[in-house]
Amino acid sequence: METIHSTEYNGMPIEVVETQQTVYLQFDGGLKQSSFKKKNPKELQKPYSKHMVKVLDLWNLDHDSDPKDILVLGLGGGIIPTWLYDNTNANIDVVEIVPELKEISETYFNMPVDDRLNIIIEDCNEYMPKCDKKYDIIFVDVYGAISSVIDDANTFHTGIKRVMKEQGMAAINSLVTERNYDTYMKVLNNNYSTIIEEYVKLGRYSNNHISFCA
Repeated sequence: METIHSTEYNGMPIEVVETQQTVYLQFDGGLKQSSFKKKNPKELQKPYSKHMVKVLDLWNLDHDSDPKDILVLGLGGGIIPTWLYDNTNANIDVVEIVPELKEISETYFNMPVDDRLNIIIEDCNEYMPKCDKKYDIIFVDVYGAISSVIDDANTFHTGIKRVMKEQGMAAINSLVTERNYDTYMKVLNNNYSTIIEEYVKLGRYSNNHISFCA
């Protein structure tokens, strides 16, 4: 195992780590994400990412045309935006608050540099209220940044609905625990008419919730 790149953002260490088989992004010395296998770098590795992109299957069941505009909140190592670039013809906007992740994604995680994939360095909570564009599908991959406090979360989801087309969908990846699960579901039900729980794993070592909302 070797750290092949290191930087920081607001005092938080960010590292790119390479092993014999994989490359992954690590935050604050512990939280690992955006992993890919060197033998097959275009294949999604993390279970959560495999579940999130299933929203495209659901889209195809309900729509006669492919999505044209996709918004991704949270870049990480660019794994999901890169997969979307390779597997759709959509225009993809990615909003990420950490400036360093754009160069990391392009240099170490094979994210393409192309006009169809637009990286916007900004806080998503500031981007959505002023955005004048509407999206077919929104991927919310900021994980633990979505507060389970109802007032804060409602404001966040109001932003999502503001930039989502009338027949659009949101694939939301959240940090949810057994303790706040009921509160979190209340927030979703307050904001969306359709909620499909695609992946729920609440336990000692994993607190992950993925839902498709419309």
